Amino acid sequence: MARDALGRELRMNSYGVKQGRPTAETAAAITRNILDAATEIFLAEGFERTSMDAVATRAGVPRSTLYKRYSDKTALLKAVIGQRVRAWSEVNSRKNWMLSERLDERLEFYATWLLTWATEAEVQAVTQLATHAWPDDAAERYAVLGHTEMIDYIALDIKTFAQNEFADAYKAATTFMAMLSGILAFRSSRKPLSDAEASEHAGYLVGIFCNGRNGW
Repeated sequence: MARDALGRELRMNSYGVKQGRPTAETAAAITRNILDAATEIFLAEGFERTSMDAVATRAGVPRSTLYKRYSDKTALLKAVIGQRVRAWSEVNSRKNWMLSERLDERLEFYATWLLTWATEAEVQAVTQLATHAWPDDAAERYAVLGHTEMIDYIALDIKTFAQNEFADAYKAATTFMAMLSGILAFRSSRKPLSDAEASEHAGYLVGIFCNGRNGW
């Protein structure tokens, strides 16, 4: 449903021309409009300069409609990031048919994708938004950005395919993600990694992770 059409329906409701709760389709369209508008403004203005009023105006909805769904700006940003993370994950999941049953190859696949993905301009911008929204709560920030879910996913693979090589799959997965984060944190360039560069980093990282000190 286009924003203009949605706005007309909302105005009809407010004037009493159309009574009752919005249909499921209309409610879903309202939510999409809000999140699309919020994404545009957050990315353009940053977390601090974005206002709920501006989002409501851009989305073409009353403030009351916005606040019924999102109690404050932080809750709205969490929903925006969640939407983007799900979209990015869906794109990657289409490649899962390529995965083998060897743990090192699976980890190298994940690492290559994560390194490429995390250095894209939009992802860096969203990560920056999360840093400003939760500056003192790294656990919340990582959860919102999908890191916690990814650790769970990798832990399951380690448990399934490592043949008991790791005593604690979750701890091993957390270490693996920390190693990936270290590569990203200490990069000298902010440019996106090419597939070849990401694959090279991923191969080195997985070699160390799977082989321990022998990987050095």
